[in-house]
Amino acid sequence: TLAKPYIPDTWVVSDGHSNIDAFLRQTPNSAITGELFLELAPGTIHYSPLDIDWEYSGGGASVYLDTDTIHLVTGLGFTGGGGISSSIELARAALSEPNTTQTLRGDFYAELADLDLLTLVFPELVRADGRISLGSHVGGTLTKPELSLDAKLADGRIEIPALGITPEHINADVRLEPTGATHFALNLKSGGTLKINGTANLDNLQLNHAAISISGEKVTLSQTPELHLLASPSININIQKRVIRLTGDLFIPEAYARPRDLSGAVSASSDTVFTHTDEPTKDSAWDLYADVRLRL
Repeated sequence: TLAKPYIPDTWVVSDGHSNIDAFLRQTPNSAITGELFLELAPGTIHYSPLDIDWEYSGGGASVYLDTDTIHLVTGLGFTGGGGISSSIELARAALSEPNTTQTLRGDFYAELADLDLLTLVFPELVRADGRISLGSHVGGTLTKPELSLDAKLADGRIEIPALGITPEHINADVRLEPTGATHFALNLKSGGTLKINGTANLDNLQLNHAAISISGEKVTLSQTPELHLLASPSININIQKRVIRLTGDLFIPEAYARPRDLSGAVSASSDTVFTHTDEPTKDSAWDLYADVRLRL
């Protein structure tokens, strides 16, 4: 109840109990030092925009006050497996008199074992399996932090009924270095195997350059009564500032299309007049150049 004023309206935390222990010390002409421990009982977090209930098995936080530093450690466990934890250390002077030389150090880790929540975010999916892990380190100074990130998806599997396919053995890895250099890789199996690898430069979280390669052998893109489609791509994508260049080869080894039965459709009468309003088109912020050979 005490925390509700600080929680966004879109999040609702079930009522529960918490235990707080604090041990504080102070001597004349010195700062307060000590420890504070918070323990959370199991409960539920509700996210109203997506109508999601997220059960957690418990958690807590610890605050350590030294003469010169503040150290915060937090953790929360998920009922379906996995959880989140963080640790951050900051100079006490940074709270009252921040400057460019005060150092910052922190770590964050999260693991999610129940991916069915993705089906609420992406309605095209009816099932999602796998395990996502995320690790991050923050360093540098208070005014110029340096961030590194490592995110992984292991043994993923999704069902997409609209396309009639179930990609499986999905493994992905994204690594962000403090310099902004980013490396990513994705492998999955949908009939054949699809591989995506690339690098990018995110300077100040802005995309300046990226190089991506897409390769595969007889990858099933659609398996429905209306469309059966296999593809073997070998495509390179190069992004330089606001210019996108596509090169390579796209081979379609198998394709079968059968349009839906339209025998019951009713044609418009001969005196029907169709009208429309031309809306001005907006110039794209990106320039696209493509040199891709299509083979059937």
